[in-house]
Amino acid sequence: MAAAAIAFTGGYGELGEYLAENGEPADSCITYDRVARAFGGMLAILGVVAAPISTGDTALRCARLIAADFMHCNQKAS
Repeated sequence: MAAAAIAFTGGYGELGEYLAENGEPADSCITYDRVARAFGGMLAILGVVAAPISTGDTALRCARLIAADFMHCNQKAS
């Protein structure tokens, strides 16, 4: 959001002038709103829950295939 505001006004100095003209504090363009918090929460859930589950599943599958290959077990469906 801050990058869009800087691009819209033309630079850091122009953004500061624009905010001063409209009575906004200088940090008003970097505060989070509800949408950003919800999006960040979803990313956190994916990073904390989904990624480790996927990694664990892949590791277990690899371990099973290595063990089956080591013990010469047939892995074809019957």
